[in-house]
Amino acid sequence: MEATRHTSVIIALGALALSLAATACVSPMSSRSTQAFPLKKGDSFTLLRQSADDHPLDAIVVKELSTRTGALDSGSEWLVEYSYAIRPSKIAMKNVGQDNAHSPPQSDALLTCGDTSHRVTIRIIAENDGNQLYRGTAELIDCRSDFASDDTIFMQLLNESLINLKIE
Repeated sequence: MEATRHTSVIIALGALALSLAATACVSPMSSRSTQAFPLKKGDSFTLLRQSADDHPLDAIVVKELSTRTGALDSGSEWLVEYSYAIRPSKIAMKNVGQDNAHSPPQSDALLTCGDTSHRVTIRIIAENDGNQLYRGTAELIDCRSDFASDDTIFMQLLNESLINLKIE
């Protein structure tokens, strides 16, 4: 009877340790955004492509924006650009000649492996004058080696970067 109780406790502690290890690999997602004025439902946009060839992430961005705003149209007034950056999270970013620096994201105390920052930034720009209408950024710290090829995680970051996009 006593051995059964100890075995149950050991199994429960093992399950708890596994669940903590699984969740200790990802920090909470953070995001920030700015928007000059709302887009109108049905507005079309032109995606500034990552390369001359179709990039797999381009299709994800086009699909997400099409469901929110309108259709992809090469003659539209809105240009959309996005970036997907993967870097060590301990690096601070600073623009040359400017005082504003993006400090390294705060690492989760339970994060037990090498910290890697994954960031999606999306900008919507007026084609006629280059003014920025919207800029959204989402970031998280993760240590899974397969993260860069995981379209589902990219989609979550993209959605988070667009969370404050206002459309009338």
